[in-house]
Amino acid sequence: MAIRLPRDYVGPLKYKITGRGKTKFSSELRSGVIEISDENAFVGNLSQSGFVDYSTWSKDEVEVETGYGNISFMYIDEVPADAPPLGGTVGRCSTCVSSVRGTRCLR
Repeated sequence: MAIRLPRDYVGPLKYKITGRGKTKFSSELRSGVIEISDENAFVGNLSQSGFVDYSTWSKDEVEVETGYGNISFMYIDEVPADAPPLGGTVGRCSTCVSSVRGTRCLR
């Protein structure tokens, strides 16, 4: 599962994989991520954001859960080095992700 964030996103990330899989951050996004725990992170400047806890946070947040497979976080305009070109037959692909840039098959 690929989660694409806008470059101006500031806020918490909650993620959970109930089966097998890993959570990954792109190299570009990683520089702005603070990993709080195995299932929580914050993107952006935590001290300047005003974030104290989830109950008082009223801005953007991302929460994602999957049973099996990896969760990959990246910026929306990033193109992974190993990504195939856009296009092709989406119906035959079990790992396709749609974004504003089109549909990408992540095989």
